[in-house]
Amino acid sequence: MSIVRQRIRQIEEYENQNKISRETLKNELDNDPSYEEAVLKAKEAISNKKKLKDEIFAKKENQEVIAQIKENMEEIKMMREILSAELAELYREKQIDEIEDEDGDTRKFKLVAKVMPKKSSRRELEQDRDTFGKFVPDGQPGQIVAG
Repeated sequence: MSIVRQRIRQIEEYENQNKISRETLKNELDNDPSYEEAVLKAKEAISNKKKLKDEIFAKKENQEVIAQIKENMEEIKMMREILSAELAELYREKQIDEIEDEDGDTRKFKLVAKVMPKKSSRRELEQDRDTFGKFVPDGQPGQIVAG
């Protein structure tokens, strides 16, 4: 267990070092006049691009396509969450990390564990999360909620 704590501390130290380094680089960019000029030109081009994109996407036929994409993305998200829970359960029960798909091909999967960021007490962190650390909107912690 002490190795895990040490590893967490080391990761946090590297993250803090990277944060300081990124701030240093950002300051260098902010203090360079030619970079600032390039940023302004890029903002203008991005603004024109966004305007044209919005006009194209505002067409009725494109709005229907956008709505379909959003529906599909929600369905995919829900299905991936369910699949993740099912694969975790399969691993717990059978200690396997491969499964055969509908085409007969063997598909390998991996389980991912993440350390939650420091916040309040542990109880508050777990309060709105399922057993996999995902936020549960209005359900009971430890359960998977299908939307």
